[in-house]
Amino acid sequence: MKKYKLLHQRAPGDVLMLTALVRDIARAYPGQFGIDVLTSYGDIWQNNPYLLRSTPESAKDYKAITMDYGKHMPHHVTKSKGTHFIGAFHQEFKFKTGVVVPLTEPKGDLHLTAADA
Repeated sequence: MKKYKLLHQRAPGDVLMLTALVRDIARAYPGQFGIDVLTSYGDIWQNNPYLLRSTPESAKDYKAITMDYGKHMPHHVTKSKGTHFIGAFHQEFKFKTGVVVPLTEPKGDLHLTAADA
């Protein structure tokens, strides 16, 4: 199993869009990847079933990837091509890992508890 830790320190809406990539990795490659995240808004990831959290002991097994969205799929390109901005993270992951991850839904992926809903 390949393990990645996705790093992204931006606004909460941007972090929310990253949740779609994590969901889509799990859907496209069940059990093949362990994904952890380190973002500026950790609460967005609470209850997320698609994460495989690293521990201090396992941290060395995770390859850290800084997730950007401007370098490989700038916002003006997504707008002109009618592509959802969320796909930029999928393209960045492909660029940095070589793994193609299909975008299944153009929306973030929050997992609320019954108390939160």
